[in-house]
Amino acid sequence: MSKKLVLSELQHASAVGIVCGACGCRHLSVYRTVNQENKIIRYRKCRHCGKTMTSVERVIRK
Repeated sequence: MSKKLVLSELQHASAVGIVCGACGCRHLSVYRTVNQENKIIRYRKCRHCGKTMTSVERVIRK
């Protein structure tokens, strides 16, 4: 089992982006992307613990 990573106070202050819920790692690689009509689905995998997660991005057209 992986050891949970802990961010320092300074890292929390400037934290932006996706964080692994299992170990706290910020190094996530995209291994699959699906484009749909008005959204993009990205499947990500943590480099530290291997847990997978999904992010959904909305496409805004003007």
